[in-house]
Amino acid sequence: MSIKTQSTPKREREILADGSYPARCYSIVDLWTQKAVFNGEEKWQRKIRLSFELPEEMRVFSEEKGEQPMTLHKKMTLSMHDKSILKPFITSWIWTPTKEELADFDISTVIGKAGIISVGSFTTPEGNVYNTINGITAPMKGMTIADQINPSFEMSLYDGFSWEKFDTLPDFIKEEIEKSQERTDGTLPAKI
Repeated sequence: MSIKTQSTPKREREILADGSYPARCYSIVDLWTQKAVFNGEEKWQRKIRLSFELPEEMRVFSEEKGEQPMTLHKKMTLSMHDKSILKPFITSWIWTPTKEELADFDISTVIGKAGIISVGSFTTPEGNVYNTINGITAPMKGMTIADQINPSFEMSLYDGFSWEKFDTLPDFIKEEIEKSQERTDGTLPAKI
């Protein structure tokens, strides 16, 4: 007789058609300072992950929770430099800030804000297809986007960090944060 393990069936991930979708930002996670390679050069850059819910794309992911909105995420360097991705993302969505406002911009103010996201897709070398957020704009005048469904979530390294919040993150995000400069150089103590 033999006892064989069984692999857990992989849940199929739905891919949205490329296009524009009403969305609302509900979460910002500070991924801390991550190693990045740009033009063959390694550098450390502070990264964030913005999460958006799509209230018109409701699905049942688990029977006990019922219908929930699909979500998409965008990881960016936390920089409002002219060549950054974040600056045009914010200015096309919310407002065109002055130099003074740019110097002191609080990214957490976008939680709860509605917009129209441009969704695309890409295929990895392994053949996996994923959605990506290509951009965002403000809703058209008079357009109504449903109220936020998911609870707001913000986790920052420098303002109110807690291990309790960290523990609620998905494993792949926790693993990314564990590779951050702050964790590897001991800026933050090991979890007790």
